[in-house]
Amino acid sequence: MVTDNKFQKCLPCIVKSVVNCYSGNCSDTCRWSITLCNGGIKLAVGTNLLTLVVMVLQNGSLKPNKTDKLLIESLLEMKLSQTALNQMQFFSNTNKCESVNRTISTYLPKNKNFSRNAIGRASAAVLKVNNNRDVALAKTLKAVGCGLGRKSRAVVALKKYVNMKYMIVHIKKSLRVKFNRLKARKKQAINFLLNKRVRKRLSGYKKHQLEPKLCQNASPKEFVPQPGCSFWPD
Repeated sequence: MVTDNKFQKCLPCIVKSVVNCYSGNCSDTCRWSITLCNGGIKLAVGTNLLTLVVMVLQNGSLKPNKTDKLLIESLLEMKLSQTALNQMQFFSNTNKCESVNRTISTYLPKNKNFSRNAIGRASAAVLKVNNNRDVALAKTLKAVGCGLGRKSRAVVALKKYVNMKYMIVHIKKSLRVKFNRLKARKKQAINFLLNKRVRKRLSGYKKHQLEPKLCQNASPKEFVPQPGCSFWPD
């Protein structure tokens, strides 16, 4: 099992190996640092990636200079660096921040003023995001001094709620539900096409009829404004 320290030591080597592989030099480091390339021309990253295959780029086709290599390394370090690893470990990445912002906007809507309990509502929102609803409620009651018993009705209800939540997520990800969802979408698309054929169209409708058109043969005195027709005199 790879520990965090070993992974942190491998990150800089992985970034340099990816840059070298795209440049055509994949014989030294690709065998141990990149899973998509074994160090050969046929198994290089340039021939394995789908986007590069579509663009007909072979191994060594790219000839980056020093500036290009620095730019590629900086782009890779956005996902393969110590900072990115810390964000993933401590849940401080963009996705986590977006979920926190959505939860805070739910607890503190912008169309209302919470002059007294704004800090408490924001703290409850962050506590709910970091811990699930059941753990957040238990910690809040324990901090207040009203801890829940192990076999109390509230604990049983919270466990039932959590189990129901996980069961709903599991059902949504099951193959049967996905197949039924695709089947319903197919039926909806067929009904839309059938109704589109049966639906009557207006006989006087023409495409782009509401867009302004230039009437060149009319003078300022003879010009009569018409819908969809504009006139700019010289």
